[in-house]
Parts: sequence; structure tokens; C-alpha cells
Amino acid sequence: MNLNTSNIRSGLTKIKFNDNNFEMDYNNTILRIIPNEDLNYYIKINVNSASSSRTSWSFGASGTYVTLDYSDLNYTYKQSGYINSSQNCNVNKFTLNYNSDKLTIDICKLNSKSGTLIIDENVVSTNNIDLNITISSEQNIDNAYYNIDLNYILGNTRYIGYLPVN
Repeated sequence: MNLNTSNIRSGLTKIKFNDNNFEMDYNNTILRIIPNEDLNYYIKINVNSASSSRTSWSFGASGTYVTLDYSDLNYTYKQSGYINSSQNCNVNKFTLNYNSDKLTIDICKLNSKSGTLIIDENVVSTNNIDLNITISSEQNIDNAYYNIDLNYILGNTRYIGYLPVN
């Protein structure tokens, strides 16, 4: 699934696929992927600045499988493993600090949904963070829909339901 959000300027955007939710909160610069089944995440981050500090994940024997591929002007970091995604948020998160800017990636239990991916980007300077996420699942992804109701009736044409992404 590829999603281009470059023209969305504000508000909360939700896309549903296979009863999973992709949420982008533009007012708070938070991205959430809320799964309904087991998802695996490949997260690639490139930053055009030098980080001042970071905290890393603690990997375990089971949970959600994650690969983090990260590089900035200070270092390159790539690691894969299982994150205990049934723990509460903010317990085991990956954080990058760039003086006044901060990027946090958390895979946790949010509103009783384990395996939720939360990316919180608090960037107020000119740092450019290029973030790519690949989501994989054992299930095929069916049609994707924006999480808005579209009720359209014109003559004999009628559509009631979610607005398709296509």
C-alpha cells in the first residue's frame, strides 16, 4: 500500500484496510497504525541532521516483528526483532533527539489493540525527516477506504458507505 499525503494540510485522516486503521493526525504530527491482525513493520528513516541522543528498543522473544533502518549525519543503525507489543505505550520506545526536535516510535497496546504503531514527530526546526513504512501481513489487503461516510443519491445512482481510496 502506497499513500501520498503531501496535499493534506490539517486535521485527522483515517484510512481503513482489512479493519486495520491508518490514522494521520496533522494537527499533532502523529501517525498511528492500529491493527486488527498481526502486522510486521519495516521502518526506514533518513534524517539530514546529526542527532544529539537516542534511546533504543529492547527486543524480546515474541511480539510484533519490527525492522528499524535508520541513518543520520552521526550514525547508521539497523536492527530487527520482536517488540512486546502488548505492553502499554511509552514503556519501550525508540527516540531520536535533535536538540529541540524529537522523533518517537512506539509499538504498544493502545485502546486494547496490541501491535499499534505510533510515530510522534515533534520537529519545529528545519530538520528534514524522510520516513518510509512497509507493513506486511499474512492476509491479503482488500479494498482500502477513507473513514468517512459518503451518502450519494442522484437519480437512480446511489452510494452509501465509506469513500474508496482508489
